[in-house]
Amino acid sequence: MGDYYNIIIKVKPGLTGPWQIAGRSDVTFEDRLVMDNEYCKSMSIIQDIKIVMKTIIKVVKKDGAR
Repeated sequence: MGDYYNIIIKVKPGLTGPWQIAGRSDVTFEDRLVMDNEYCKSMSIIQDIKIVMKTIIKVVKKDGAR
């Protein structure tokens, strides 16, 4: 996790996140770290609501599932 470790471990894991709505299986680990890092820097309830809504849409459409 390199430089991202200290930032990412400050946030409790949840049910979903930016990388899940960005393509899950198609996202590299490095890209996931970058997305999680950006999320940690700009957390807000509005952002969380958007992520949850996008997750619901992705699950219903089965986008990114293998």
